[in-house]
Amino acid sequence: MIHAANEAVRQPCLNLRIAQTYLAASDEKMARRTWQDVMHEFVLTKAENSRPYCQRGVDEAAFDPLRPLKVVPQLPCPGSARKPNNKVFRGVVFPSSAESVDC
Repeated sequence: MIHAANEAVRQPCLNLRIAQTYLAASDEKMARRTWQDVMHEFVLTKAENSRPYCQRGVDEAAFDPLRPLKVVPQLPCPGSARKPNNKVFRGVVFPSSAESVDC
């Protein structure tokens, strides 16, 4: 477990790209899918008699800022310009620390 956490800290950019590759391989439209597409599919999964209610909820103006956003945005590589945040990586054993646990 510690080894996996250490690897995630050491190579965050590589891990992000691997995850994006797995998503793209599982669904080629994933990179272009927006939240509007998700809302449309959500309504189609409902029973015929409840679709109008779901559609009315999806059409609410509160969702307008969300509609054009991509479900999986193209994220920059984390940690490329700064050191890890201690609050985020609390408990992770870094290579420079005195104690290192090898699993």
